[in-house]
Order: sequence, then structure tokens, then C-alpha cells
Amino acid sequence: MRKAILYLLAAVPIVGSCAEEAPHAGQPTPQAQSMRIMRADVDTIRAFAQGGTPAFEAEKAAKDLVAWSGKIGDLFPPDEAPKQYLYMSSAMASGAPAALRGTTEPLLATVKTGDRAATSEQLARTQHDGCGYCHLQPYPQ
Repeated sequence: MRKAILYLLAAVPIVGSCAEEAPHAGQPTPQAQSMRIMRADVDTIRAFAQGGTPAFEAEKAAKDLVAWSGKIGDLFPPDEAPKQYLYMSSAMASGAPAALRGTTEPLLATVKTGDRAATSEQLARTQHDGCGYCHLQPYPQ
């Protein structure tokens, strides 16, 4: 019985070392962090369109979305993204920055006018044609 306990105690550190986590395990990737930030920006602009957020906050969020459109290509490089994300093709990754920029720049302009109804319409286009350029596409074959 004593031998069995000794073997068990000796095995615990060995098994425990197998369970060590990678240094960044459980932390969101830069891509996931960027998606969360952009989602928060969209929510802020939606709240403005519905009358619940001041225009200056919506303008800040819209500027942030325009800035992200310039960074999206770095976050999802066309040669690497399809290897990391099964749903993404090289064509999606290459076209995403222009699709996002092409909808977020008009969104910023609309927010600056203060027209909540027009902002709501442009936000819908941004979500469908900008974000949706990747997120609403069928899985690549």
C-alpha cells in the first residue's frame, strides 16, 4: 500500500506538467478583440440613431470604424486568414478592407449630419455590405 501511495505521489508532478497552459491561453486574439471593439462602435451608433447616445459619441465610434477599415487587412492577411479561419477565403480577406471602408466613410459622413434616420439606414448598409462582406458570405468550397 505504501508503494502505491509513493508511486501516486511521484506521478502527480508529471501529470500536472502536462496540463500547463500556453502563455496566452484563454485570452482573446487581436482579431477577436478588434471584432468586439467594432461591435461596440456599431452599438454606439445604433443607440445614436435611436436617440439614446449623443452625436459626439456616435461620431467617435464612426471614426473608429473608419480607422478599423484600414487595419482589417493587417488583422486578416489574405495569405494567412484562410488558414486560420475556415469560413474565410483569400478573396474575402483581400476585399474586406475596401468593403468596410466603402460603407464606414459614408456612415461617418451621415453621423456628422446629425440625421438619425439617415444614420440608421447607412448603419444597416454598413452591417450588410461592410461587415457582411465576410460575415454574411457562405462558407468557401
